[in-house]
Amino acid sequence: MNWLERFLANHVLANLTFCLILVIGSISYLQMPRAKDPEINFNWISIITFFPGAAAEDVEKRITDPIEDALRSSIKDIKFVSSTSREGVSNILVRFNQISKDEFDSHLTDLRREVQNTYSIELPEESEDPVVYEITTSNAFPSATVVITSAGDDENFRRQIRNIKKDLERVKGVDRINELGLADPELHITFNPERLEGLGITPGDLSDTVRAYFRDVSAGDIRTDDGQWIVRIEGTSTDPGSLAEYPVTTAHGIVLLGNLAEFFFKDKEATE
Repeated sequence: MNWLERFLANHVLANLTFCLILVIGSISYLQMPRAKDPEINFNWISIITFFPGAAAEDVEKRITDPIEDALRSSIKDIKFVSSTSREGVSNILVRFNQISKDEFDSHLTDLRREVQNTYSIELPEESEDPVVYEITTSNAFPSATVVITSAGDDENFRRQIRNIKKDLERVKGVDRINELGLADPELHITFNPERLEGLGITPGDLSDTVRAYFRDVSAGDIRTDDGQWIVRIEGTSTDPGSLAEYPVTTAHGIVLLGNLAEFFFKDKEATE
């Protein structure tokens, strides 16, 4: 311990050594890599599936339950599964145990494959392709919030919102933009019961007719001198005037859809 006693007795050397340690530590700290908003993975996965027009009970039975059963029986290291089924949409939240990144990536690949297999085999044709994404600090928590207000909640306001969203998406570094709080317009169809009864048409027949027209149909392809072209008939027009011109076959002949029902837009009712 003689060297330590001599070092402590030499106050000048001790102070210089202490200052040197502070300087080296400060320089090392300033040169350390750091992120202003580091991405943290919570080992959470969200699975969202849209089933347009379906009631909450149908969404649970035909969408949520099959996906949950497939995940519970085939994916390992799942801590818990939580789901919410509401009108037209299923939301399943999967939490994994604390595992390594490589194990998590492997389980995520298995989960995506299982969800896709369930969609192809068990889910109804009317449902949309499930969306699977990881919940991290970069996508679960917004970096910035933009609030836009207007005196009227109309189509002009919605158009301006879409334009602003496109401008923000062009900003370098923006990964994703979520729209919240803007009520989407719904197309409502009100039929005339007496008119339907007189023509021998049931509300179900009218609904099937609208559903048949309101979809895009693949018409194959056509070959020309310029090459081969894919032909598709677009039927998902939401213009009330176009819908009113659709023909409906009845026992009394062809009747235009506009003579049987009225079409109008109405804001979608807010839900919790």
